[in-house]
Amino acid sequence: NIKMQENLTEQVEELKERLDRMESEQTTRAKNNIRDKLIKYYQHYTNPETNPTLSWTEMEHHSYRELLQDYTNAGGNDYIHRVVEPAMDKLTIIKIEWGD
Repeated sequence: NIKMQENLTEQVEELKERLDRMESEQTTRAKNNIRDKLIKYYQHYTNPETNPTLSWTEMEHHSYRELLQDYTNAGGNDYIHRVVEPAMDKLTIIKIEWGD
């Protein structure tokens, strides 16, 4: 009986380690995907050829900020915060008038 319990405990620990690894890998993949999107935002919006006014709408700004928060929550802390974020913060935000 004790041997079976030890065996089950060992199997549970192995499963826990496996799940932890899978979660870590999933977080890394998500972080990488978000980083890719943030870089695409950066390349488009800070380029005078694709965005001559160097501006974006409130909606676009909000979407970017949400992605940035997800990136930070996933453990992202590199080039995006040093280069991309400061450049994006310089863009002019265009207010959207929704009407009544």
